[in-house]
Amino acid sequence: MTPREFFLENFAGDLEYHMLKGIFLLRKSSEGLGLTQSELDDLSHPSNRKRLPSIPNQAAQIVQDFGAGSLLLWPLLNVGKDIDYTWINPPRLPVFLTGAVLFTLGWLVRRLTSGPSGHK
Repeated sequence: MTPREFFLENFAGDLEYHMLKGIFLLRKSSEGLGLTQSELDDLSHPSNRKRLPSIPNQAAQIVQDFGAGSLLLWPLLNVGKDIDYTWINPPRLPVFLTGAVLFTLGWLVRRLTSGPSGHK
């Protein structure tokens, strides 16, 4: 098995896993799993509902997560260089800068879109 086939097979498996995991992430809440109908009715009462973050706040969290992923990938580029000897110059600086910019942008948008805190 070539390295390309290995990574492609792993990527397909990860994609399948994450698409299945995404079904549960799209639910508003996983609290209702395994409950009876009367317990579900109690959960659906408006006073028991959780407040979700705003759309800009969630989008900023996603951007910040992608930035954190790039920052975590950055030190591992040397490992990739050791695996594939034809890869002479891994893009360390662009990956680091992309991660830093995305993480900072996500943090800034979250900071600007968050409501006033209750701290005095």
